[in-house]
Amino acid sequence: MAGRGLSSIFERICGEMWSVTPYALCDHRCVYCITGVQGVSDPIMAADDARDATFRFVRSAPSDSLYLLGAFSDAYPNVEAETGLTRAVLEELVAADARVTIITKGTTVLRDVDLLVLGGDRVQVQVSLCTLDEDV
Repeated sequence: MAGRGLSSIFERICGEMWSVTPYALCDHRCVYCITGVQGVSDPIMAADDARDATFRFVRSAPSDSLYLLGAFSDAYPNVEAETGLTRAVLEELVAADARVTIITKGTTVLRDVDLLVLGGDRVQVQVSLCTLDEDV
């Protein structure tokens, strides 16, 4: 795993909007991607460390903060099914009653339906699709 600090999965976008990026790279390789993080997904830390970092960060941030999972790297890359890193972060965000938007192309988001329902209207999922095929 990359040697980034525990709180570095949180990066301010603007105001109280935070990007939460638990994976250093994204394996979807979208042709339009401008983030420069394409490659085989690499967890930044272990799930327990991410859970702890999220717990500490959210409790010190303003209560009206918005957390974006997948703003710079897909929230549910293929390796998420094995590591559970995004789930660990999402568990803490939901427990803190935080506002969360998840952006993904990954189907592993379906594994976390229990947390999405528990988060109610404070948690939104946006599915990112890229196609020129109108039937899709």
